Amino acid sequence: MVSRYKNVKYLAQSVGESTIFKVEEGAGIFFQDATETVTFAAYYPYQNEDAGSLPGTVTVNTKDNNGTNTQKNIDFLFATGATASKSSSTVQFADNTSKDSKFGGVDSRFKHQMAQLKLIVQASTSDGFIVEEAKAVCDEESKYVLTSGLIHEGTFTISVSEEGEATGIAEAGKTTSNSDWDITKCVYQNSDDQMSRTYTLILLPQESSSFYFKATIGGQVYISEDFNPTLSAGKTCSYTIIVKKTGLDIEGCKIAEWEKSSIAEEDIYVEIQ
Repeated sequence: MVSRYKNVKYLAQSVGESTIFKVEEGAGIFFQDATETVTFAAYYPYQNEDAGSLPGTVTVNTKDNNGTNTQKNIDFLFATGATASKSSSTVQFADNTSKDSKFGGVDSRFKHQMAQLKLIVQASTSDGFIVEEAKAVCDEESKYVLTSGLIHEGTFTISVSEEGEATGIAEAGKTTSNSDWDITKCVYQNSDDQMSRTYTLILLPQESSSFYFKATIGGQVYISEDFNPTLSAGKTCSYTIIVKKTGLDIEGCKIAEWEKSSIAEEDIYVEIQ
């Protein structure tokens, strides 16, 4: 039955606290058998307009797509295990592991397939800076660079096995970048007191090589010791980088689940016809 169901783009609509996905009338997925139970999978963002086939392998480049308007293009999400039938036609992409769940008994929420690296650049007023100097961390003239060591090119592959098992996997390629990556204009947020800037980068899962963090603040160049983050699918690796007059101090990596964003980890309901 896999070949008889389509790769269809559904659009999100908020209904109360839930998000419902709908498609134009007549363009959706239709049950091929009135009695069968179907297991559904879904991915984000939608990759092609050919409803007759899956997009297969999508090329990924994280170096060029971590800007404010482009980062959503590489935040790949995947969900599977949600079941529905003609008589119960709402596909519930949710955590259905509770004993009383009637939607398949598995955690079928959308999950991040990429890795997230969070760098918190923080000026210390207790180590040589006055407040105005510390605020230069958020100045438009400041510059931040990661010196090589990352794999930026890879793939996101959506596939279905002969047994009907669907997967959506992000994988890094084999080539490590040898050039510096200027992250100054990548996605960031300044703190209210203007003495801290947090960069939130989306990267391919990988065992990265060691690299350095270089900051140019107030005309002064600071270079960190090398560090090697753990970049795992669905995880956030965070470093706090403290800028002092004498140099940069990097606190150890903290690894946690990727926080909710977009539709990840939320309960999603898709109406199938």
